Amino acid sequence: MSTTSPRLDAHDAPKRLDLCTFCPNLCLDVCPVSRATGNSAWSPWGKMSLLTWLRRQEIHAEASVIDALWRCVGCQACTTLCEHDQPVSDMLFEARGLYEHDHGVPTHSPSRDAELLAAAVPERFHEEHALVCYLPGLRVLRGRPGAVAATFRVLETLGIDEVAVTPASLLDDGSVARELGRTGDALRLGKSLAQRGSRYKEILVHDAHALRQLKAWLPQQDIFTTARVWSVAEAIEARLERRGASALDALTPETRRVVW
Repeated sequence: MSTTSPRLDAHDAPKRLDLCTFCPNLCLDVCPVSRATGNSAWSPWGKMSLLTWLRRQEIHAEASVIDALWRCVGCQACTTLCEHDQPVSDMLFEARGLYEHDHGVPTHSPSRDAELLAAAVPERFHEEHALVCYLPGLRVLRGRPGAVAATFRVLETLGIDEVAVTPASLLDDGSVARELGRTGDALRLGKSLAQRGSRYKEILVHDAHALRQLKAWLPQQDIFTTARVWSVAEAIEARLERRGASALDALTPETRRVVW
């Protein structure tokens, strides 16, 4: 798998784009977006073809066209399948930074984030020297602060008291910057989080994009943290499994919807 993000102005960029454009859509069935929507135009082939035509100025950068560039979650399933190791998500993410379009991406505001986290999580769960850090992720904290609050209510109900809000809970994981094509910023932010996160035994991540950033993309760039990184859901299940089968019965459908 590619370990560096390609530049759309690199000498081999036209060749990489053509490889996708002239491919008979072989990765259609592994793309979660095209499978969920049934829209083949949002398959990796469709999105890379649109990007090719945009770069050649064969089509205009209309809102409906640019919108397709955002129909990628960065799972890299297409890259894994591709015999040419095409870095589809990296190229689409870079393109997002070239074509301005309002998709409601939250900007990072440390003071505002601190206010949201303080309002969502009671003070008793804030512990500067805790060994298990809760990382909501930028999207969840700013877009769904109610989910953050509900998560700590679930943790309290289940008697899981070692998970805490720490100073690292407010760190930007860099996934938004990466998805906007700002690879340098993504690396800088990710490296800072990995370094500061290494003081913890575990980091429980709420946002799926942030989790993928820490567990997949950053290690591909040789950036690691010594903390165990896993999702909130995985961490809860593991703790309840250690208590026995009866503890798992506490996971009601309502509880699962909060953190799964």
